[in-house]
Amino acid sequence: MRAILLGLTLATLALAEVPAGQPPRDAREAFAGATQVFLGRVTAVGKDKLGYESQATVAVERTLKGDRKGTVLVSGAGGSTHPARLFQVGEVLLFYLADDLRADSYLRRVVKGEQIKMDLKTLGL
Repeated sequence: MRAILLGLTLATLALAEVPAGQPPRDAREAFAGATQVFLGRVTAVGKDKLGYESQATVAVERTLKGDRKGTVLVSGAGGSTHPARLFQVGEVLLFYLADDLRADSYLRRVVKGEQIKMDLKTLGL
């Protein structure tokens, strides 16, 4: 009986949605893998289809890589194997994203506070 339960558990885990790839290990790897890197302030927050506040309107304050300027909409919606990234109005964040501006909590690096300073120093910016 235990063997059957173990088999069913392993089969269920194998079917779980896993994001393709691995999260970046540090700022350099995140910068190299991103097409859009910018510092911005969250000016508004909206809910995703599950009711989490994971949709952010961001005022771009500084573009480090890519072409994002002005105001952009960033999605932090999660998936079945990783939680949504929740945003708060007023927080300043450093985003390392792809062109789709998806800031999920697994594959994309998004930092705040002192970590922003440390990342910028690491990147020599």
